Formats: sequence, structure tokens, C-alpha cells
Amino acid sequence: MLCPYAFELDEEGCPLCQCHDPCRHVTCPGDTACTLEEEPCDMEPCPPLPSCESFFHCFLFLFL
Repeated sequence: MLCPYAFELDEEGCPLCQCHDPCRHVTCPGDTACTLEEEPCDMEPCPPLPSCESFFHCFLFLFL
């Protein structure tokens, strides 16, 4: 099983057979959707950060 953002962890920190979704607990307002943004960081690995983007912007991105 390949998971681009690692595995979900249980209460004890052990990996589950389920991929981690960085947007899982993000609630975006109105016509926005959760997207992942690459942010610079001081030490690798640098996981993308969830961000709310305009749904229209996300929709256009799919077709470009």
C-alpha cells in the first residue's frame, strides 16, 4: 500500500492500514475546498500544509 502522506496512526502511535489525509480534519468555509500547499521548511521532510482555496480555483486547476 503506497501512501503519499504516510499512514494514519492509532491512539498509541502505531500505523494503521489507512492512508493519512492531511485535509481530513479541515473544514473550509463557503465555496472553498481543502488543498495541499508546499511550504518551505528548515528540515526535511517538509509535508504539505492544508489550506482552503476557492472551489472555482480548484476546479479550473483540474482542467489546465
